[in-house]
Order: sequence, then structure tokens, then C-alpha cells
Amino acid sequence: MLYQAFFNRCIVDLRRIVFLSTLVLLNGCLEVRSQGQSRISSQPCSHDHKGSCHVIEMLNYSKGFTHVFSPGFLKIKPGDKIIFQSLNHGHNVMSVSIPEGAKRWESNLSHSFSLVLKIPGVYFYKCEPHDSAGMIGVIQVGDSLNNYSHAVKEAESMNILENRFRIHEYFSQLGER
Repeated sequence: MLYQAFFNRCIVDLRRIVFLSTLVLLNGCLEVRSQGQSRISSQPCSHDHKGSCHVIEMLNYSKGFTHVFSPGFLKIKPGDKIIFQSLNHGHNVMSVSIPEGAKRWESNLSHSFSLVLKIPGVYFYKCEPHDSAGMIGVIQVGDSLNNYSHAVKEAESMNILENRFRIHEYFSQLGER
């Protein structure tokens, strides 16, 4: 059993290394931290994209909690690129509440997904298979909170059975309303 857990962890680490190596080649904006964690830095993504890159990992387990987006809250500038990195099978990401004029999104199951967010406001998203487990996240683009009330209402109306504290934790990080 112990060997199986070790083997599974090695496979996850290998997938992470392959994915991040690909990002280095494609985007040229990887920052490797001394703790062994990898994140996209605030440097330009590539020659054809002028904004910054940010990675949100889709995970089965992190920091003692199950079914998480890491980070669960992120504040970015309009035009920045978000990469939802699929590190574990069975996750996707889909928009729940977005600013007026923004386009809804939904990724394929167990696949990484990227998009550029240009319209300021609050973007509330979830993992569809694990929304009842509280696998949710919030992105604030710019300083506008014009759709804050709608996003909170959508979050509070969800049938979240586990990790419900994330609603308050993530929305409380938004800038002044």
C-alpha cells in the first residue's frame, strides 16, 4: 500500500514536470521557487500575449483539504492569462458568474485550460463534478466589483456540502466594494 502511494505521487510529480516544461518552451515565463513549487510569474507570457500569466492548479488534495483550486482566489489585471492546470484526473473548470459582456467558459474533463480575462469584475467558477465538495474559486480582474452581489448570490445558492467556508474566504479577499 505504501509503495502504491509513493508510485502515485511520483506519477503526479512527473506529469507536473512535463506540463511545466511545456509551459517554459511555449510561454517562457516559468518561475521556479526554492521550495520546489512552480508558478507562472508576472512576466509577459509570450511574444503574442502582452499580459501576465497565472496558474491555478486543479487538485484532489492540498494543504489538508480535498477538491481544491490552488490558489482559490486570485486578483489580476485586465488582459492577463489564466492557465487552469489539470494535475489530477476528474476535474474541469466552468464559469458560474461573470461580468456583463464576458464570455462563459467550460473546460474538458481532466484537461488543462487557458483563457485571457479582459473585462474587469468578479469571475466565480467551479469544478462541475466536485461543486458539492466546494471546489470553487474567485478571480478579481482589475478593481471593479460591479457584479459582486450576483456572484455571491450564485455562490450561496449552490448546494455545497463540504468546504462551504471557501465562499466567505475567497469573496472576503475582494477589494473594497
